Amino acid sequence: YRRAGYKDPFSKANQSVYWEGQEEKYSKVKTMTFASRNYPDFAIFKPYFVAIEYKQSMSGSLVKQAIGQSLVHTLSEEYDYVYVLFHDKNRDKKIRNSSTNKNEKNIIEKIWGNFNVRVYFI
Repeated sequence: YRRAGYKDPFSKANQSVYWEGQEEKYSKVKTMTFASRNYPDFAIFKPYFVAIEYKQSMSGSLVKQAIGQSLVHTLSEEYDYVYVLFHDKNRDKKIRNSSTNKNEKNIIEKIWGNFNVRVYFI
């Protein structure tokens, strides 16, 4: 925002970004889905509504959980896009490496192409 010429770039950033646990901010945006509200780990509200889910684990089950949460974010039409960042805690990076397998690659491509959910592994 500094480069864009805003007089108070910190204030503009605070108006445009949300992080989980930030009380009362953007509560008007939250909708009920399956009797609960959707709270991503982070969200960016300008120029698009982008939810960010961050997970870290040694288990691939958490990847599926993150994908499920992300699909709810876009299918509820609360967010335009979702970015899933998954930190593979395994030394051999077996979860990250599995993302290049045919089945996993197909799933990742479909959820991006059909549901605006981008999954990235580190």
